Amino acid sequence: PYIRERNHALSGMVNNTMARYASSLLSPLGPEATAKGLHAAEKAMDIFFDRELDMSPVNNARHFAVRGIVVVILEEGPMSLSRNYFKKYALRLWGLIKTNEKMCPSPGSPADQQLQMMEVECAWALLKVMFQRLDKEFISEELKIKHKEVCRAAFSHARLKGASIKMEAPKETKRAAYEFCNAAYGCLASAVCLTQKAMKFYFMLLFREDRLKGESLWHSIIDTANPIRLTIETNFEEVSKEIVALRSTTSHSHPRNIVSPANKIKGSAVASQYLADSSLVADLVSIADFRIEEDSNDRIKSSGKEEKSGEDERRKDDVGGDRNEEHMEMDPMNKNHSMVTVLAIIDHMQQVLPGGAHGASGEVPKWMITLINLLVDSTTHINVQWFVVKLVLNRFKVFEPFAERWFPPIVGFLTNSLNVRGSS
Repeated sequence: PYIRERNHALSGMVNNTMARYASSLLSPLGPEATAKGLHAAEKAMDIFFDRELDMSPVNNARHFAVRGIVVVILEEGPMSLSRNYFKKYALRLWGLIKTNEKMCPSPGSPADQQLQMMEVECAWALLKVMFQRLDKEFISEELKIKHKEVCRAAFSHARLKGASIKMEAPKETKRAAYEFCNAAYGCLASAVCLTQKAMKFYFMLLFREDRLKGESLWHSIIDTANPIRLTIETNFEEVSKEIVALRSTTSHSHPRNIVSPANKIKGSAVASQYLADSSLVADLVSIADFRIEEDSNDRIKSSGKEEKSGEDERRKDDVGGDRNEEHMEMDPMNKNHSMVTVLAIIDHMQQVLPGGAHGASGEVPKWMITLINLLVDSTTHINVQWFVVKLVLNRFKVFEPFAERWFPPIVGFLTNSLNVRGSS
């Protein structure tokens, strides 16, 4: 079915069925898979662009057509499928986002506001796949999409919820805004990982939160509507979570599922326990004049031409992002959509930036200082503070060299009796 509730009781069965359907479309590899997958994606996009199907934000055919069908097909399909798809739809999707660039919530009913955010959320989800799968020369030259403009719009939209959604807004509207902001942040992360090799851009675009300017990144991409409730005995389900690289760092001649031992994520699930408050000011930088660097000559340039042989198609096209499975416990922090995205950003910085995620200076990087500030600031929502602590636990080896700086705020959070009572 194309129409289903987001949290329907049978959603697992529906998703598994759609996954098998997508796999059947994309096997065997080669021109046949491209044609079949593109045809299915086009049918789903016809549904997405038909606003008459917007009967409800709960039973929404358009959302499911994109999230449940098109995104799956593009992520799993050959590269030629992504090239052909975005040649047809990239400008139209970008136009939809630009039409809603200011993204003032609709003056209509809460349902109208939710539908508006859901539509743009779908466009961001598709552009995220574009930046994951295609190289920047193809995007700028063939698709005529400017990275700088996309980054600016995604930067703004990722901060929408904390800045524009009122506290008294219905829970459903807050949830739609949370999904919307995460989709924009995911696209921004993929675009930055594709186009940037300087630490300052990762900090300014993906971590910085300027409270003095009304920015509210972390309160937008982290669920603050639902209180976190933990017990002393943690019995959260542990699942094998797939961390999809925001940008592949392997050669395009490598099979998609092969990840070198050096790049393989070594996951470690640390049980959630209790960990809150003070005040510090971050060293904030203006985004006003950031520019997109054009220095990634090591990327293989995409071609619009189809490969001539099936073997070449198999070698060159069957590559998406590196996919590393990590054992994670599904506690309330790890269930945040942004957790997997931020983990992928840290992994990417660790692999491709000079000095890794720590930078070349040897000092605590600014992106870590931003997280420390969130942890010790008394105005930070407790859910955001829990998220920061869990992030440290999920990538403890990255944070370990600066343990002396992290120890006081984490201990302060652990020993704050008010926060312990409020989240137990």
